Amino acid sequence: MLKTFHKLFLKFATIRPRRIKHSKTQVRQYLSSFTEPKSDIERSYCQYKCQKWDTYGAVQIFFSNIVSMVMYVPFFLYYWMSFKSDEAEKSDYIATSEHVIKFIPKEMAEKCVASNFFKGMLDKEDVKFLKKITGEHPFSFYFRFKIMCRIANYSFIIHTYSPKAVFCSAEYSFTSSVLTGYCEYKGVELYNVMHGEKTYNIRDSFFRFDRFYVWDEYYEKLFQSLRATKTVYIVNPITVPNIDKSNCQHQYTYYLQDQKKEQLIRIKEKLDSLNADYVVRPHPLYSTDDVNKVFDEKNIESNSINIWESISSTANVVSVYSTVNYQAYLAGVNVILDDVTEPEYFEKLKDREYIMLYKPHQLLSQI
Repeated sequence: MLKTFHKLFLKFATIRPRRIKHSKTQVRQYLSSFTEPKSDIERSYCQYKCQKWDTYGAVQIFFSNIVSMVMYVPFFLYYWMSFKSDEAEKSDYIATSEHVIKFIPKEMAEKCVASNFFKGMLDKEDVKFLKKITGEHPFSFYFRFKIMCRIANYSFIIHTYSPKAVFCSAEYSFTSSVLTGYCEYKGVELYNVMHGEKTYNIRDSFFRFDRFYVWDEYYEKLFQSLRATKTVYIVNPITVPNIDKSNCQHQYTYYLQDQKKEQLIRIKEKLDSLNADYVVRPHPLYSTDDVNKVFDEKNIESNSINIWESISSTANVVSVYSTVNYQAYLAGVNVILDDVTEPEYFEKLKDREYIMLYKPHQLLSQI
């Protein structure tokens, strides 16, 4: 029961809207208002404040703090009573999910095991570590609660596997710096991997990891401009498989994000006006109900098709903002950025230094 409620609560508390709220100038001004953090706790709290300012609404913060205050003790007792000193199979590298392993350097991925990230426990050392956070931020209940849950997760991983390093993908989480400090406290390193597209977004500010594997040196400069300067960055390019470009089945494939029905209708109108064969591919994390209502079944590509097969089967990859754009660029497939159906959002992407604006591409307005 506690686990189910915890997952539902974190899903609500970490809602991150796609719309860009503040301009780049406003973000820079807010970032510059912080003094340099003197500890990992301060660094995490700076990131938390940035996310409160830019992402969370007042109602969301109020609810999150009230519920966190009520949940803290029951979850603390649950994690404390879950502690076991038994050690399972040793592994040099542990990933927080199977998905993370896909983006780990090959030589490490072969030795990496995925953990059950929703298991947790706390020991006496963990409690001592948490007391320091409570002493510095006694009334930031959501901040403390989420960190406690994450430390319990990592405590389980460390006690179970005794790894040299843990791989995660959590630069967007304000817990990241504290977890890096916690892992070091336990004699373990914390490595982060990039697995999704990034722009100049204050949500990803101030974080610290022992290492961060990024796709392109462009991202190192991007994150450092967000004051995440205490991390060692290593470029680990996306591996592009051998794809058969002669297998082209569609002239255009549009990769959707979380567009509303009105936006989907505009996308369909534009694609229809091209008088060419096309399909749209729904994002796997978002509902396809509206997609099925707006587009004919023959024009919807199944998510069961491997993403690289999808890229190789089209002459043109089209999207407003998607990791697939960058993957297509690496694979040598033409990229078309949609500046038509959401022009205001596209202008904000330009303001936020979207990488594909600096790579070879076409604009949908030019087609």
